[in-house]
Amino acid sequence: MPETAGESVKVFYLCDGRRPECTGKCYLHSESDLPCKHTSDINYARNFSKYVDCDDKRIVYQEIDASNRA
Repeated sequence: MPETAGESVKVFYLCDGRRPECTGKCYLHSESDLPCKHTSDINYARNFSKYVDCDDKRIVYQEIDASNRA
């Protein structure tokens, strides 16, 4: 987690709506006036893609350019 002046900062991403724990609160599945649209789990971030770097054998997250998104 990023740190600012020695304190942890929680980062939120725009959610893709696929997180199983959030089906009742999610903007895709809820009729609420204030549905949840964010997640702190990058695995469910709408604007990031995940791939494996074959050279380093590590998982990498890359931000998707809005103009290239489907």
